[in-house]
Formats: sequence, C-alpha cells, structure tokens
Amino acid sequence: LILLVGSFYGGYAQLWAAMEEEDSGQYTPWSRLDENDIFHHKVGDASDVVVAISNQNVFLGSPEANNKRGVVRMYSFGSIARNPTNSSLLTAEITEEDDNNLFIGVNEDDRFGSSISTDKFGDFVVIGGAGYARALHRNSTTESWRVVGNNDIEAPSCSSVATGRVSAGVPCRGCPNDLNATRIAIASSGKAVIYQFNEDRDDWVQIGDSIVASDDNACNQPLEITQEMKFIRPDALWAHHVSVAMSIDSMQIAVTCPASDENRGRVSIYNILPNEGSNPPRSRPTGKGH
Repeated sequence: LILLVGSFYGGYAQLWAAMEEEDSGQYTPWSRLDENDIFHHKVGDASDVVVAISNQNVFLGSPEANNKRGVVRMYSFGSIARNPTNSSLLTAEITEEDDNNLFIGVNEDDRFGSSISTDKFGDFVVIGGAGYARALHRNSTTESWRVVGNNDIEAPSCSSVATGRVSAGVPCRGCPNDLNATRIAIASSGKAVIYQFNEDRDDWVQIGDSIVASDDNACNQPLEITQEMKFIRPDALWAHHVSVAMSIDSMQIAVTCPASDENRGRVSIYNILPNEGSNPPRSRPTGKGH
C-alpha cells in the first residue's frame, strides 16, 4: 500500500507505505519512504501541494508557484524494501526530478497544477489550470514528454481532472491499447465533461452530455478564494469544489459536489455506455451517496 500526502500551504509532500507480511497476511505499520519531505519549490515560495501517484512515479503540483504560473514536477521511486538499519521500517530510493519531468504554466495566474491525474504507469498525465487542462504522454524509449492533442482543453475555472488510461497489453475491459480512445474527465463550473482522444483528428472530443454535479446548483458558481480565507476558513476552499475520479478502465466516473443538499455533499457515480451504432459513448447514473 502506498500513500502520497500533499501539504496545505506548506510546499511539500510525504510518501508513505505499508507492506503485507508473507506469513501472517497482516500489514506493517505505515512508514515514511522519504527521509525528508519532498520539496518541490524554492524556499520562500510556499504553496499548496497537489499530488498524483502511479506505480512508481509521483507528480507534485504547486499552482501558486512562479508568479502563479504553476509548476508540476515528477519524481520516481524504486522498489519498496525493509530498511536495512531498522527492519520494522520501509524504504525506497526516490529519484530527483530533472528538466525532462518539469512542467510549467504558460502565463501568470494560470495556476497550472491545480489538479493532476495520471495513469497506472505514470506515462500519461492530465494537468488542470485556470481555464484549461493539458494532457501529456511520455515516450517510454526516449523518456521525453509531448502534449497530446493539437490544443489544450478549455475548462473555465477548471477544478479537477481525471483519467483511467492504462498502458498497452494490460487486459482490461474498455482499456485503450494506445492513445486513441483514451478518456479523461474534467470538472469545471459545476459540471463534469468526458472527453475521448481521436488520433485521426489529433484532438479531444466530448462524449455524451455534460454531467451537472448537483440539481440544486450548489456547485455551479466558482468561489473566489482570497488569501485571508486560506487562513481563516480553509474549508471554504472546498465548499464549491466539484471533483471527478475515473475508474482504471475508463468505464465509470464519480462526480462530487460537497456543497450540495445544504452542504451535506453528494457523490454520483456514472457508467459510460459503449458505442451504439454511429453514436458516441454516453453516460448514465448508477448511484448516489451522501
């Protein structure tokens, strides 16, 4: 089990793990894999840290860094093993990021890295910013990244991104074997939209109708966060925050609206139905929870 935790206005993240005992089947206590916090900004550039994790890569976003352009960095970690000096603890080698794994927003106030989602193997990542989301794919041979699609995906007040793509050769219902038909979901302005990559057009195409996060419109208006609110009311950051998550086979998404139903909150799960003739895939609700 691996857990990646980002700090709130602290500028760092921590990587934790627990290992199953072969004899008992019980798990070891949680152990820090990094001896020091994973810092990914210059001193004095403290920021919230947005995190995403794959099998052996972690992505850390600082949306407030670099004059609010936003910065995302990728780190890699090796096999998890027992600490040689203390067998009750676990350890793993963490590789520092380099220029190949550094992503920066284009303009000031882009807040690039406000949301991050990666696939199982860390070779495909979607990064959200203020007004857009960008998908990137890494060549496994050259280890270089390229933008997927001829344009970024417009998303006013983009609050959350998700992807369920897995690499080729992995048996999985609905999993694409290449970038074609890869799906992502973006939450923005109170609704979630599902996109599918069309390789022939080199573009992201919306599939199905937009999904409204809440019938009572509780999450339909973006909430402007002031610096004072970060210290006085941290919960205000999430009051109108719509988020999405996607299953690994890209066949289900969950859409949340914490402010729905008089702040009780709502989570709705949707199935993405297969193509029917010439029609694109569509979604239908499978359940809701509070």
